[in-house]
Amino acid sequence: MPVQPYSSGRSVLRSALQAGHTKAETARLNLSGMESEGYVAREAHESSIVLNGVTLGVEISEIRQRVSESLMGRIRTQNNKVAASKVNDQYSQKMSNLFGKKGSKDTLAHSGREIFDVSKLLAASPQDTSLKVKLINSFQKHISKINKQAQNIQSLRQETEMDTRESIDQINALLTEISEHNKNISTHNYKGDNSSLDYIDKRRVALQKLSNFIAIDESAFNIMDRHNLEVKDINGNVLVQNDRHVSFTMEKTYFFHAQTKGETLYCQSLSGREINYSDELQKIDQEGALKRLIDLRDQILPKMQQQLDSYTSSFIDQFNAQHNKGIGLSLSDKLSSSTTIPDYNSETGTSTISSESILSGRGTLRLNILDQNSKELKGYLDIELTDNMSMGDIINQINSSEFATNFGITAEINGEGQFVLQTSYPNGGLSLSSGQAGTEPFITSGDFFNSSKSYGASHFFGFNNLFESSKHSLGQNSDGISENITLRNDIGNDYQKLACGQLPPNTEIDSIALNIGDLRNLEIMSSLFSANIEFKSNSLISREVTTLEHYSESSITFAVSFEVEATNSLKKEEFLMEGLSRQAKDISGVDQQEELQNLVENMTHATYLVKAMKLLNDMDNLIREL
Repeated sequence: MPVQPYSSGRSVLRSALQAGHTKAETARLNLSGMESEGYVAREAHESSIVLNGVTLGVEISEIRQRVSESLMGRIRTQNNKVAASKVNDQYSQKMSNLFGKKGSKDTLAHSGREIFDVSKLLAASPQDTSLKVKLINSFQKHISKINKQAQNIQSLRQETEMDTRESIDQINALLTEISEHNKNISTHNYKGDNSSLDYIDKRRVALQKLSNFIAIDESAFNIMDRHNLEVKDINGNVLVQNDRHVSFTMEKTYFFHAQTKGETLYCQSLSGREINYSDELQKIDQEGALKRLIDLRDQILPKMQQQLDSYTSSFIDQFNAQHNKGIGLSLSDKLSSSTTIPDYNSETGTSTISSESILSGRGTLRLNILDQNSKELKGYLDIELTDNMSMGDIINQINSSEFATNFGITAEINGEGQFVLQTSYPNGGLSLSSGQAGTEPFITSGDFFNSSKSYGASHFFGFNNLFESSKHSLGQNSDGISENITLRNDIGNDYQKLACGQLPPNTEIDSIALNIGDLRNLEIMSSLFSANIEFKSNSLISREVTTLEHYSESSITFAVSFEVEATNSLKKEEFLMEGLSRQAKDISGVDQQEELQNLVENMTHATYLVKAMKLLNDMDNLIREL
């Protein structure tokens, strides 16, 4: 068989022809994709074929995209921050719309000032019926604002829940898509395979979308690597591994209230282990829309709820304490004639207590029986308040007394844990007051000397409260109290019940005991908005000493600062993103003239190579014939 002296030459020409064809194909792809948004131009890189030190030709070692993966990783990281800022900005606008602006007439602080103004006017003109009605309306308006604000907060939490669930659906769809692209990349894994690069492009787009929600560990993979197809989050949790992926789940919360805990986000790992992903999102300062939505639902909005509940609890305590002292006393008095609203034959407190509760107190608590029509004092029982007495002791003193027998009076703790006083005396009415001039009977739970707060007796039991709530605990920040605070029903229906009577300790039996008074104590009520009080800390809020008026604006103040921070953050992150995107666009853009020139050159070069191949074949055949 004759030797073929031109075989090496044909090999060189063939490799050059194949390389040229790939370059021409790459140029065609760039020209066809140049109008597509986000298209990244490709480049075919040659390498020499060397055998025993002799160059035998060239081949396409790989097709790369012009934008470095390092830059793409920075873009994904920045995209993650932009997405987080967009969520904050979106919800800050909603908070601002719901809670109002400082100084506007639709805020909680403004309706509180209305109570302040009307109280002062009524104190100066106590017989003005229209002012009494106006004060009741002001109370109702303020309560309505509190209720509405609580509803708004929980509505926003419900909205974040819906957005979170929608995000989870998108995340799961993207993880499925990425795993499918991984499978196709593996299938088309050979040199110069442009279809493999197409799937890498698609995976890059999916990863870009995924980075909206979850921070991706950019150091954990190379998107152009066709073997290591693993995607991790920034905590190191594997999200995708080749054609396998995790899935996210979260139970649905149908209704949100102050005590409602947001459902936990779980991740079903590749090993089958269930990961608490809500906790994972809190491990580091991770960005992304998913974390921000859960933070809004579980931290930011609940903090606003706790501030509102703290305000409402203090508002109830302050006004109830004053109303339980009785209305119509001179401002110079020591408020020693504490009463309930007069003439009721049954009084039920709103505070929860048991007969075993240990109490400590000071002063003399007087239980009075009055004639509802004449206001005459028919009889009374004095109870000395001491340290370490049980609620049962007080009840026994009343029920075992001759006074109780004579006037058909009973004392008990009802099924709701409330202190109840009743009388069967014809036309009788019950009232609590002080039995000792110049002193107010005070009660506190437990050790009097170690207690941080003591209360007037009527206030402690909640007999003459102005405001009520089933969730109210005396002196405590009660979660959810702002959702169901109400003006006491009988006062709301009859403005005359707003005026409590004065019952001095030296009132004689069968004398006129109770008079309505001049309502000047309302002036003290109005001052409650400007007096410094302590707002207790809670799980998400800190202790603060300030006024009701100032604290009523806390949600607005928080919303305003949150809005400013969110707006500034979004502008900053979008500016940085714009710079990175511009940089990528400058690098990745297709130069039409350059690509056309590459196409023509490679096609022309291919024509010459084909002719050279034909010449070599002809010469090879001629040598065989010779």
